[in-house]
Amino acid sequence: MFSILKRSQERTDIRSAMISTALCALAFIVFYYFGGKQWLASSEAMQKAIDDRHAAEAQIRQGELTTTQLQQEMDEIRSVLDQGEVDDSQGQVLKERLADIAYQIQTLSGLSEQAKAEIDAMSSRLAITRAQLLEAQALAARCQEVLSEVNDLDHQWTAEYLPLFDNDRGQKIAADREAVGEVSTLLHTVPPSSADITSWQIQLNSLRMKIDYEAVLGGDYQVSKEHLEHLNRFLTRVQAAKSDQLIWQTNLDRLLAETDSRTPVPTTLRQTIAVYEQEVLAEMNREAELKRKAELQKTIDQQSAEVQKAEEARLQAEAELLRAELDAQRDGLLKQKQQVEEQAEAARVEAQRQRLAAEFQRDQADINSLLFPFLDTNGESQPKIGPLHEPRSWHAPGRGLGPTSYSALQSAGALETTSEGLLRLYFIGGDFMNLRKKGGFPRYDASGLNNPAIVSRVTRARDLLNKYGPLLVERRMLAP
Repeated sequence: MFSILKRSQERTDIRSAMISTALCALAFIVFYYFGGKQWLASSEAMQKAIDDRHAAEAQIRQGELTTTQLQQEMDEIRSVLDQGEVDDSQGQVLKERLADIAYQIQTLSGLSEQAKAEIDAMSSRLAITRAQLLEAQALAARCQEVLSEVNDLDHQWTAEYLPLFDNDRGQKIAADREAVGEVSTLLHTVPPSSADITSWQIQLNSLRMKIDYEAVLGGDYQVSKEHLEHLNRFLTRVQAAKSDQLIWQTNLDRLLAETDSRTPVPTTLRQTIAVYEQEVLAEMNREAELKRKAELQKTIDQQSAEVQKAEEARLQAEAELLRAELDAQRDGLLKQKQQVEEQAEAARVEAQRQRLAAEFQRDQADINSLLFPFLDTNGESQPKIGPLHEPRSWHAPGRGLGPTSYSALQSAGALETTSEGLLRLYFIGGDFMNLRKKGGFPRYDASGLNNPAIVSRVTRARDLLNKYGPLLVERRMLAP
């Protein structure tokens, strides 16, 4: 209930700063040893591409110079031929030279155009790479901006709002029952802790390190699609955290304003919330009991005809069996007797099934409420047997979303009618590691089984599972 308050008090612990410093240093070392080789290889490949581009540009310049010189020589030969001052043999030599020059110029022009096309393509790729780098840098800067705001809001919570739960200003809020109810509801949504924020900062630093380095040096480092997607997911996460923090502050500011004129009560807001939640729990139990009784009467009225019909069929089958036994003794028709016995057994099983179905319908409200964390399909974890002193070992990862396995509950000892079995069922169903919703099943608390109301609800859930487990599996409400 007050886990968030405990976390907030721990934010001021100086050990958090020491842990944050050590984690930052560890992140730098991990980046250097595990990311350095890949980054270095990428930089070397890009530098080779730039060197190739410079070589191609030099080749183009040299080709253009050679072409100009050959063109000048061609013009001079044509001028001599036009003047007609050479004999036939000399003229033939000059014409052959003209053809040779024309071939060289054509060859150089083709090479030049090809080199220019390659340089243009390379420049386009480098421009795109640079744009992606700038995009990643801007996105990382935005992530840092929002994360800094989240950190500031966390400090503000510790300094301004956390003391309300124990000071006289909080006692004014405690004087308003509706306001106490709102604060109790807020306590079920946990904002990020200082440890969360420190972890996020370390993740962001490892991403920003080489991006900022390349951007400052004007490098051509190619940002991967995975990096951009990771930054976008990171931004969404910290923006959601900021939104949750602002919701907390906005609601508490409103309650402070609404209760400012109230006369403080003798108890603190923390103590008042604890009493309020006990009263709410008691009221919920009363309402659940009234609803259960109403559903029971409704089920009895609806199912009595079916139960009576099944019972009549059973009595008729037993009468047929008795007559068949007499006939078998008289006529030796053992085969007929066996058939009648099978029919009688089937009728007995059907009658028992009908009774169980009727009782299941009668207990439907309790089943839907108390067995919700086992029936809910939005979870993966499955129970398993583990040492009594290590409750965290009582959960095992599943093979996909689905309800809890009935056989796994049995194997884990959670359905045994002992105090140990009750503790295992309470932890498996109510622990936060079980991501399925809790419904009417109580959330796990280390001292929960000291509360008779919680013991009663967990015991009832165990009895329902033992009685209707096979039927729940048959109806696919529980996994086998």
